[in-house]
Amino acid sequence: MKFAYDNGADALALTDHGHMNGLPYQILYTKKLRADGKNFKPIFGVEAYFLPSLDLWRDEYEKAKQQKKKMGSNEVTLNIEDERASKQKVKDILKKRNHLILLAQNQQGLNNIFKLVSESYKSGNFYRYPRIDYDLLGNLFDRIYYYAVPDFIDLHLGNFHWFIFNVADIFITIGIIGLIFIELLKKEKTTKNV
Repeated sequence: MKFAYDNGADALALTDHGHMNGLPYQILYTKKLRADGKNFKPIFGVEAYFLPSLDLWRDEYEKAKQQKKKMGSNEVTLNIEDERASKQKVKDILKKRNHLILLAQNQQGLNNIFKLVSESYKSGNFYRYPRIDYDLLGNLFDRIYYYAVPDFIDLHLGNFHWFIFNVADIFITIGIIGLIFIELLKKEKTTKNV
């Protein structure tokens, strides 16, 4: 950060691979620069490991685990990232990852990146590297744009505004109506048979 400032930059984005462990250093060093009267802006972000579909990756991961179990391997490995290898074309989906840089524009954006990084470390998304996909990014976009992940239907017709339907509630209601209808049909059949 000092090098960037000394060479005329008034801002710097620091992005760690898959995590944000450099963030505290970035904050502390920015405070030090500002205390010395230097106007410097930190740009917070992450260089995320990105795959188009975590579902596809999980399926392949489970297959690989089953295959390893069948082979009886008790191998313990140490994983060190080879930056060149991550930029080459990789066919093995377990090793494949793209780099996607996400930068926070404000506090809400930073909070959303924190959520995204946390999601990438959950067991279903992590094997040697934390991963994100289009679905996680879509939910992030919805949180940014709508301040929530919408799951409702909001109908407008001219000046008329129908009440909002929650999609989950719609399916629960349809299911309950279906169960009631089936029970009524059963009762009707038993009364006719008597």
